[in-house]
Order: sequence, then structure tokens, then C-alpha cells
Amino acid sequence: MNPERIARFYQRFAQLLPSLPKYLGLRWHPFWQAVFGYWQVLEQSTDPTQRRQAYMALRTLLHDEYPELLELLSAQVSTLAASVMITGNVTESWTGANIFLNRSMAPAAPKPAPLVTRYTDITCPQRVWIGERRLPVVVGLTLRPARDSDAPPAAMQLTTDLPVEVRITAPNFAVLGPQARPLVVLPDQDSEPVVFYLQPQASGFTHISLDFVQGGRPLPTVLWAVEITREQVSPTTIRLSQLLEIEPAAPRPDLLLYVADDMHDGRPHLRMTLYEDGAEQGLGFAPLPLPGSLAGFMQRLYDSLAEWTDAAAGGPLFAGSNGIATLPKAVRQAGEQLWWELFPDDFKRHYAEKRQAWQGKTLLLVSDEPHIPWELVWPYAAGEWQDDQPWCLSLNLMRWLRRGEHVSGCRSPSLALTLNALACVAPISANLPSAQREQAFLHQWMMDHGVRDASPHQCSLGDVRGLAEAGGYDWLHVAAHGLPADPAAGVEQAGAILLDAGDPLTSDCFLGNGPQTHIAARRPGFFLNACHSGRQGQGLTSLSGWAPRLLAFGAGAVVAPLWTVSDRSALAFATSFYNHLPTDTVGDALRAARRQGIASGDPTWLAYSVFAHPQARVQVGDHHV
Repeated sequence: MNPERIARFYQRFAQLLPSLPKYLGLRWHPFWQAVFGYWQVLEQSTDPTQRRQAYMALRTLLHDEYPELLELLSAQVSTLAASVMITGNVTESWTGANIFLNRSMAPAAPKPAPLVTRYTDITCPQRVWIGERRLPVVVGLTLRPARDSDAPPAAMQLTTDLPVEVRITAPNFAVLGPQARPLVVLPDQDSEPVVFYLQPQASGFTHISLDFVQGGRPLPTVLWAVEITREQVSPTTIRLSQLLEIEPAAPRPDLLLYVADDMHDGRPHLRMTLYEDGAEQGLGFAPLPLPGSLAGFMQRLYDSLAEWTDAAAGGPLFAGSNGIATLPKAVRQAGEQLWWELFPDDFKRHYAEKRQAWQGKTLLLVSDEPHIPWELVWPYAAGEWQDDQPWCLSLNLMRWLRRGEHVSGCRSPSLALTLNALACVAPISANLPSAQREQAFLHQWMMDHGVRDASPHQCSLGDVRGLAEAGGYDWLHVAAHGLPADPAAGVEQAGAILLDAGDPLTSDCFLGNGPQTHIAARRPGFFLNACHSGRQGQGLTSLSGWAPRLLAFGAGAVVAPLWTVSDRSALAFATSFYNHLPTDTVGDALRAARRQGIASGDPTWLAYSVFAHPQARVQVGDHHV
């Protein structure tokens, strides 16, 4: 069979296709399901045998079940040809074709199709080798958001009577085949996906975008970043759907920084993507190889921080409002080392341009890596400029953990938290005088704000497990010793908390149907103020056991120090934080506690990190502003 005849048939069918949903009415969906496979072969295949078989099968189907369409195709050809020959105007030819369409089919006018909600489901590359021959981008529409989509699912309001045109734009790629393809919206099932093929043309960072249009109505655009590398790599996918999702009613942070860690050529790398001022499009930066083992790098840093923190246990290292200027050099050097080692050059250049405008803005740092003390980051450019403060003061910095291999199931940070019932765990055997004063302060604070005391009667492991199982709290505060990991002593997790009778409390205590059901339903806050005096331990040197697990269970906020804090310092920080909580956002309460630590000569305000929405507010008992 002549290939040109098959090509002409495909072209005629393609011209007619946009009109078919309207004129076929209720018959459109069974028709499209029947012809879709043959249509894809004609559209995509270059194999002559496959195209001939698809052509014959499609003509047979039309002849047997849709003879009027086969007649219409022939009529369209003659009408179109005659019109073009007489008028030279292809547009007028469609008038003749549509007149024939109305006369030959004349179906009853279908009722307006109702709107349905569908979600984009996209499989796409994140890193590709420039030598790849072709890379598939698969696009579908689903009834529910697909958790394994490689680009953020976009919700769309669609009708089922018209196809959706999908158009791809891919700078630095060649699009192999049509740049636009139709997607059929099915009434009660996911659509059949369409596939675009791309071929890399130039190395570097770029963005791929998909534009969606139905019946001339623009729909949301989906966009993601791609790196084209000169070295050969296996294509990987970007799991944006597993990252953070802000609640619809919640204001977006001014700045949102995604940090991913991965392995490349046997070395760990950090990859950063920045979203500014609520923008949908993220700005990707070059991947940065880490200096050896990230865990080892962080442990050495925490050891250094613990030294100056322990030295402060007997008294302040500095005092007065000029505390920042008189911080120990080791502290500032640690912050500058984080800036130098962990941020790529293109991010540093971007920050240099924006640093003044960023002052005081909210920054939500979303990462699958909980160890790095981002609060301590102290930007500078040698010989040019330096920030006066670390990020935890120059920015309203909060954290969250992204959903992925390390943190499965993390929900969105809640904008509204509740504190009607507080449970305080302060073991007597900890021998921390300030921890007992902390418990007394919280008892009075609860009375002043109409908060119910849900504290266990004792602080043994059994009592705390009973509290976790029974629920009844929406905020849990711990004032105790923190333990370093010591498998020989039965402490498997760094950051275990020492209870009465020497029992270690870990996040495993909140594992199980009862505790997890309560956390998921109430979204409580957790303040883990585990502290030390002198050189008795390293404190919560890692949140790897606490924050990811509690957030995965559904916790609304987690507050904890990343390294050693003194007994006296922990009380001062907690007191300031809770005093500001009824009237301030969580982020503002945190910054107020830090600033009070500076003024009092307390050097450990830097140790605390908070996992929460920067603008979250807590409804405290009967008082809420």
C-alpha cells in the first residue's frame, strides 16, 4: 500500500479530530477508546508495516461501526480540495466540511458537560546525559494526585466533552515529533497518557514546561528544572510531588529553599532549588560536592560547637546588647564554614544580589537531611561584604522535612496549631535544677492561659508510653538530659532522652497505632528541651530519630536543640518562647527567644531549630490573637 496514501489519511483525520467530540456527543468516549491505539501508531511509528496494519484496522473499524465518519473523511477531502482550489482559503474549506458534518450526522445537541477535577501525572528526567538519543516525557491526567508523579501535580477543572491539548517547551532539547498532543478526559477513570520524546542539545541547567489548553481555555502550566550533563549519567527523576505542599489557605513563605542530597560518582552532593516571593518557578543551582562524609563533617562541627557551649555553663561568655559582635570566633567561623562548604557559587552570587532585600523575610528550608545547622549559616564574600548576623537572626528561618526516601509521609506544615492540653516530662533524677524550675514555670503558665495539664504523674518510660498511647495532649514539652548514641548501653539513637530510673526515651515510644493515630488527628507540637550542664554529654546532636519520625506521624511542630545546651540556657530560651507564643507567630516567638539570649549573654540560642510553618500561630487555651 502506498505510504503517501496512509500519510494523507492521517492528515485528514488529524484535521477532523478537534471537531469530533462536539459532533459525536455521547459517542465520543467509546469512539476514542476504540481508535486511540491505531491513532498512536499512525502518529508516532515510522515502521511501514505497523503503519499499514494500523491504517487497515482503523478503516475497517470506521467502516463497520462509524460509516458516517468514513464518508465524512472522503467528503472533507473533496470539499477541502475544491475550496482551496477556488478560494485559496483553507479556513473557508472548513465551513463546507462542517456543513457536511452537521447534515450527515445531525446528532442531538449534547447537554453541557459538567466540570471535573483532574491532576497532572508526569514522568520526566531531572539529570540527563547530552549523548542520550531520546528521553520520554509521559503526561497523563488522573482522578487523584499521583504520589509518584515526577513533577508537581497541578489540579485542573475540565470538561469531558473536549480533549486537552498538551504543548511541551524544552529549551536545550530537540522535540522529536509533534510539539502538541491531545489528552482525552475520561468521565470516571484516568486518561491514557501521551508521550513526548526529547533529545539533549546543549549541556547546562534548563527548564521543561507543559502548557495545557482545553477549548481555547488556558490551564495551569507545569514546569520543572533539568540538568543536561557532559558526563554520562543515568537519567533520574525529580520527585516534586513528594516535597512540601502548603495548605491552600496558608500564606507562602517569602523564600522557600529545597535542599536534596544525593550521590554522584561516589561522592555526596547537595542540590538546591530556591522559590522566591511565592513564585511557582524554582531557581535551580549547580550541584555541590560535599567535603567527604556529610555525617563526619557535621560531627566534627558539632564537637567544636559543644566546646564553647560547655565553656559557657559556668557563666556567660559575653554580655550586653553587643553580644553578636563578641561571639566566640569559633562560632562565627563555624557559620562561615557552612556558607563556604555547603553553598554553590551561583547561589552565593544570587544571595549577594538579594541579601539586603531578604533581611527579615520568612525562609522555610525544606530538606531530607536533618543534621546541618542551617540556623548558624553566616554568609560573606571575602574582601567584599559580610552579614552582621547568622541566618537565624537575619531571616525568620524555619524548617520542614520533605517527603521522600528519608521522610515518608510528611504532611504540610500547619498554619494553625492548638495548645489546650500540655504534657510536661521533667525527670527528677536528671538532677537539673533549671529543668524543675522549667516545669514549675510551665505549670503556672498553663494556669494563666487556661491550658489543661496533661503531664504524667511520673517520668518513667512506662508512664510516658502510657501518655503516648492514651493521647489527650496537643503539646509535649520535655526538660531532661539528652544522650549520645551508645549501643553498648542500649541507646541506639542519638538524642535519646534520659528518664527516671535511667530509661532512655526515643521516638520509638510514639510508634504504634494508638500514638500515631493521636498525632495524625491532633497534630501536636513537641518541644524537646533536652539539655546538659558541663561536659556530661552531647545533647541532641542529631534530630535523625525525632524530627523525621514525629513529622511523618503528623506532628505540627518540633522544637529542639541540635547540640549541647546548658541547664540555665534551656530554661531561659523556653521561658521566652512560651511567653511570646500566645500573641506572636511561632517564627517571631523563636526569634524573640534568640534575641533575649543575646542580651543576657546566653551563647546557646543558636542551637535551637524549629520545624514548623514560619507564620504558624498557636491557639493557646482560652487566649488567641
